[in-house]
Amino acid sequence: MEGLIPVVNELQDALASVDGGLALDLPQIAVVGSQSAGKSSVLENIVGRDFLPRGSGIVTRRPLLLQLVRNTDTVEEYGEFLHRRGEIFADFEEIRKEIQAETDRSVGSGKNVSAQPIHLRLIGPKYMDLTLVDLPGLTKVPVGDQPADIELQVRNMILTYIERPTCLILAVCPANADLATSDALQLAQRVDADGLRTIGVLTKIDLMDGGTNARDILENRLIPLTYGYVGIVNRSQRDIDGKKNVQSALEAELNFFRNHDSYKDLDRVGTPCLIARLNEQLTLHIAEVLPDFKVKVQRQIQNLERQLNKMVLDYPHDDPQWKPKALIVLTIKFSQLYKIEMIGMTDAGLNLSRYSYGAKIMNIFHRNFKSLLAATEFTHEDKMKREIGITITNIWGVRPGLFPPDKAFDRVIRSQIKKLEQPMLWVVDAVSQEMLKALQYTIDQAASQFPLLAQELRSRCDGAISKYAHIATDRVKELLEYELAYINTKHEDFVGFSYAEQKGYSRVLKRRHPGMEVTQKGWLIMNKKRFWFVLTPNALCWYADETENERQYMVPIDDSLLFREAKSSNRFIIASQSGNIHFDKSEIELQTTTLEELDRWKRSLLQVGIFTGGERLNLNVENMTISEEIFDEHDPWLERQIESIWILTDSYMRIVCRTLVDVVPKCVVRTLIKDTIEYFEKTLIAEISRLPNCDDLMEENKSECEKRDRLRTSLEACQKALEKLSRTPLPKVIRKPRTVEHRPLHESLSSGQISKPSTAVAESSAAVSLRPPPRSRTRSASRTSGSEKHSDVVDRKSSSPIPPTDPPQSNGNSNLFVRLFPKSASPFSPRSLNSQRSIRKSVEKSITSENRTQWHVND
Repeated sequence: MEGLIPVVNELQDALASVDGGLALDLPQIAVVGSQSAGKSSVLENIVGRDFLPRGSGIVTRRPLLLQLVRNTDTVEEYGEFLHRRGEIFADFEEIRKEIQAETDRSVGSGKNVSAQPIHLRLIGPKYMDLTLVDLPGLTKVPVGDQPADIELQVRNMILTYIERPTCLILAVCPANADLATSDALQLAQRVDADGLRTIGVLTKIDLMDGGTNARDILENRLIPLTYGYVGIVNRSQRDIDGKKNVQSALEAELNFFRNHDSYKDLDRVGTPCLIARLNEQLTLHIAEVLPDFKVKVQRQIQNLERQLNKMVLDYPHDDPQWKPKALIVLTIKFSQLYKIEMIGMTDAGLNLSRYSYGAKIMNIFHRNFKSLLAATEFTHEDKMKREIGITITNIWGVRPGLFPPDKAFDRVIRSQIKKLEQPMLWVVDAVSQEMLKALQYTIDQAASQFPLLAQELRSRCDGAISKYAHIATDRVKELLEYELAYINTKHEDFVGFSYAEQKGYSRVLKRRHPGMEVTQKGWLIMNKKRFWFVLTPNALCWYADETENERQYMVPIDDSLLFREAKSSNRFIIASQSGNIHFDKSEIELQTTTLEELDRWKRSLLQVGIFTGGERLNLNVENMTISEEIFDEHDPWLERQIESIWILTDSYMRIVCRTLVDVVPKCVVRTLIKDTIEYFEKTLIAEISRLPNCDDLMEENKSECEKRDRLRTSLEACQKALEKLSRTPLPKVIRKPRTVEHRPLHESLSSGQISKPSTAVAESSAAVSLRPPPRSRTRSASRTSGSEKHSDVVDRKSSSPIPPTDPPQSNGNSNLFVRLFPKSASPFSPRSLNSQRSIRKSVEKSITSENRTQWHVND
């Protein structure tokens, strides 16, 4: 367990340059509190020196990573900054100025803040190993040049540190304010709801109102924390203005707790208690989380090595021929990457985070192209059939035809095939665009370090892709010409004329005589009476009502029926050319309620074969005109011919589209993709190697050089950290309760000796026992043989007995780091002699020789 904190300190220095916040995952203690809570005074009490900048408003504007290192080989304390490595600061006033200067260099001399930490190591013979992070105080209102969201910035900065499970939280709370409103506790509970990582520090106890005390808080009764609270007394502003040093303040703190009736019997008060407690808990916390951190370092090393492998050349720069060699290597690497991107990836190079450009081109072939062909295969059906009808009529001329002409099919099918040219050319263009994107991607992967080489590759490869795209366009047009050159009506999948004629006739027959299918029905007025009319392809019937139970009359549908509009609005007339239609009438006049209904009835009458005959009934030589519209879509004979040609055209176009879906991708891959890859693998390498300006092409990109150097630095730092971790024995930590007996503080004070908290815990060769302090406890003291024993404490959750914590105590000797238990105390319950000797040895190493007293272990 000894020496774990110095190990973490070395890791923090080593990993400070590593991107990704790996250093923040190291075990450490973050000091959190509002601006007026006394954070700076707490840190100066721990250090025993004035070294932090002071002033009004927000003073700590960058995190200060403070490492306290115990070194008995030195006489005086001194400091070292990571950003000024190698320089020693023996004057703590100079340390204060350097902190302020480094802050100003980063964020200016105003009041702005930065998350970039300042690393400070303080070394001395009286320090106890400790690592703390002093964070900016929580603020509410922006001042100076601070942005409007300064509160949010500071909170997010603090959360960056304390939300990590490896970080212990030192929540500094003023005792003269309501603990429930403490900013530090509220923020700590946000990331540590159960208080398992939070240590409370109660400041300004001496400033509480008369008649009040903080005993309930210090006994962990008010807002319980696993590690409880420690009460301390800081210097007041008057003390600071009066130049009262920290040593004198610590003496005053000791006297305050010694003489105060509410606190003199408590064991959780005083700066020495806080220091020892932090040292113990941080040591145990490090032992618990360091194995997982080692795994993180190993993963970071693998990640950095992967990034470096993509950037580092195969030839070292000390080789005089490295530039031409590297030029060829990079060109070959580029061509290989491009081929993999187009043809497919091996298992080793499989990328699971993105689609390759070859996969995107495959999608163009088999999804986009196929959809375009289906959309272009025919225009609107009505328009297409009209074109077929006009073609048939034009081919017949003055002769009434008997059979569908072959030329009509030939002309229609050729016009449809020509429409497929645009989708085919689109495929070539879309594939070439994806190839250009793949080109940019692979150049970035292979030659981003050398901008001139990348530019040369891009220029030559762009030209090659453009050249082969033109060739592919010509080949695709030839495919279309092949289809136009020979219409293969003997194709095995072609339906043939007999099938088309039969199918066409059945379609026409179905449309003209769909049986009793209702075409239109609704209320109409005839002879000033309302009837329910029903129109089918065979008859026009009307009923007394919509139940259609009582039929009034039926008019059969035949070629003699005509309809025309009446003079009155919303009226139309159905008349017969061959006789009476309704009893003795040759026509009937019907009335609708709206014009929309009139239009619907007109369309329905046309659909069943009742055509307009208004003009025909009154024709004569004088009013006869020649119509410009010859095509009659309702001509039954022509309709059958159109359906036959339509079915033949549809069948053949499906064959053509299936053929093109198969052969166009083959043509594009052969003439565009494969020829381009061949050029990259053969011609391009030869062209690049013969260039006279090879040295110029191999000039590196400065930003890439800097990035590679940063990666190398980070890799070396991580490897150094891993080496350090591998040499450090990492004990397995098992949390379990232990029983500890201790003397109350007032007995030690009466004899002038102060008990120092133990930094040791019971150890075995396999595991370290780590006991969390209780959340609450019930104190009852009874005198037994000159020593005071405490009752067991019951944990709220498990209801199992948990002993009280070790009694951190302090006295007024010169360095205030004094020993644990004088020989009159009985600090431990009976344990094995070897365990007691191990504990004594670990504790004695943390105590200066001039303050060492006699030890007594009750076995």
